[in-house]
Amino acid sequence: MENDNVKLKIKKEIAEQGGFALILIIITILIIAVIAFGTISWKGQVQQSQEIKNKAVDDLKAINENLNKYNQQIQNNLEDKK
Repeated sequence: MENDNVKLKIKKEIAEQGGFALILIIITILIIAVIAFGTISWKGQVQQSQEIKNKAVDDLKAINENLNKYNQQIQNNLEDKK
């Protein structure tokens, strides 16, 4: 009978350790998932930010070209008046 109690205690300890290990594995997987999601989200924000910056640069180039054309027209008008 005492031998059965020892076996039962050993099985109980193994089960408790297994449950603890399972909890640790689940927590680890959750942490990895949160980190992965955060990384993906961060990369998406960086890409979106880069696209906005590129559009702003393109818009500024277009504005600069238009201002240069306008400035050239003014210069031509001033030379024509002389």
